[in-house]
Amino acid sequence: MNNEVDILRPDGRESYDLIAPVDTLVRDYRDTASRERPDLIEHAHRVLGLVRAFAGDKIPDSYDAIMMHDIVSRFRNSDEKYSQESRDSAGLTLFRYFTNPQISHEKAKYMRDVLSDFDDIEVAAGQHRRELAAEAVDGESHLSDERCQLIVDIVSNRYEGRIPDEVWGISEARIDPEYMKRFLQTVNIESVIIKACELLDNLHYPVSGRESAVLQDVLEAESFYAPLCEVLGLEALGSNLLGQTKLIRHEKLQHYGAIARVGETISNIKMIGYDTILRDVFDRSNSDVSNPKYDMSLVVKPDNNGEHPVHVGEFVYQKDNGDLVMGNLRIKSIGSAVDKMIRCDSEMPMDMVGFMLYRMIYNRQLVILLILSRILQTGRISRQAVSNFKNRTAKSLLFIYRVLPN
Repeated sequence: MNNEVDILRPDGRESYDLIAPVDTLVRDYRDTASRERPDLIEHAHRVLGLVRAFAGDKIPDSYDAIMMHDIVSRFRNSDEKYSQESRDSAGLTLFRYFTNPQISHEKAKYMRDVLSDFDDIEVAAGQHRRELAAEAVDGESHLSDERCQLIVDIVSNRYEGRIPDEVWGISEARIDPEYMKRFLQTVNIESVIIKACELLDNLHYPVSGRESAVLQDVLEAESFYAPLCEVLGLEALGSNLLGQTKLIRHEKLQHYGAIARVGETISNIKMIGYDTILRDVFDRSNSDVSNPKYDMSLVVKPDNNGEHPVHVGEFVYQKDNGDLVMGNLRIKSIGSAVDKMIRCDSEMPMDMVGFMLYRMIYNRQLVILLILSRILQTGRISRQAVSNFKNRTAKSLLFIYRVLPN
């Protein structure tokens, strides 16, 4: 076979490029495979950036696995959606990798486990989506049997037509918690994280032109991957998946006005900066804007583009009178804010910026469970809005605190 020339010397003995990184193998695969996504390598690098941003300090070095996650999918070809040529090229790439003498036995074993996990996770996510497809329409009693069958076909199969609007309004049930616990015992944690980041990138950069493929990714993100991320303690990754799926749904439902309004508001919030927001909420009497008295640490690191996928962080703020305020801060995603805005009769959500305070240090300690601030469309924080919110939350017992011993 011509494919074998790549790994044979002129005398017929096997040879290897001992200095070639896994990138070279992936590039060779891309050049020989048919109908492959043109951004195969860029996609892998973006996934790598997301993994490092959300969980860089929580998982071992998985660079090779991330670079080859699509190749093993082509080789398995469980849905028979790739050509035999692509499958052969993927198999040759895997062979060259695992027979390279520079790959230690321990690393080869780890790679086999992780790459095998990828297939198991994909199969489980797809099976979950298909099993719940019928359940998703059971509650839609106003739809005809023919319409319900169409929805099942769209969710479960390779439907080529336009997706009806009502389908974009149907959310699948989240995966059963007990099943999640059992499933996570069968795979490596980093495998789930990598697959979740891969799906997140695919939501931003869709692979297929089929609307049904986008919808299926949305449903798997909402019902399978996001709950798994939450169980693993990666709430930021799970939240980001949900935010992007909500944005896609509202784009498909043509809620462009709400998306533009929310996007402008979030842009204004980021332009203002954390120091101004913290000062306006906790210490408006401090007029020294040139000397911010806070320390802010973002939990999610930058991706390969230098962007923070989500804005979630911890802060310590020193008020003008010397008191210290400590807590968490997050900026709502566009998708999540638009979703809430549509459900609230087009009113801008009050919690575009949310704070959770866990300590104020002065002559005693207070633990405050929840405070939310309202950001107006201009990006400025209204003193009256904050005051009104505090009054309402105090009356409704949403503003709860307890005093700790000195």
